[in-house]
Amino acid sequence: MMCRLLQIERSGYYAWRRDCDLEPAPESRAGRRVVLADRIHSLWEQSRRVHGARRIHADLLSDGQMVSLWLVRSIMAELKICGLQPRVTRRTTVASPEAGSREDLVRRQFCPPVPTTMLVGDITYLKTG
Repeated sequence: MMCRLLQIERSGYYAWRRDCDLEPAPESRAGRRVVLADRIHSLWEQSRRVHGARRIHADLLSDGQMVSLWLVRSIMAELKICGLQPRVTRRTTVASPEAGSREDLVRRQFCPPVPTTMLVGDITYLKTG
């Protein structure tokens, strides 16, 4: 009725309304995403920016929020936030207590006078029994 009185198209009214920076109603889908985005960002900040989507999803479920993991991932992608993956450090060489010290056959001479007189290699990267 208002569109008829103002002599404007209905689609023009809805386009104008969409472009206005009005907060969506909290009960709407967009409003729920805004509320969840605030909560997800605060949980991420509380975890010192470490927790990823799975941990935040678990935190939201424990708070009583029914939300899918996909939605949490989607909102985190919109906010451009992500969790940190811990780096695995592996110890490659463990010296045996009864092993003696190795003799220095190269005598710290790493540039021999004649090429191919000393061949040295490192095989610690190979997995052995």
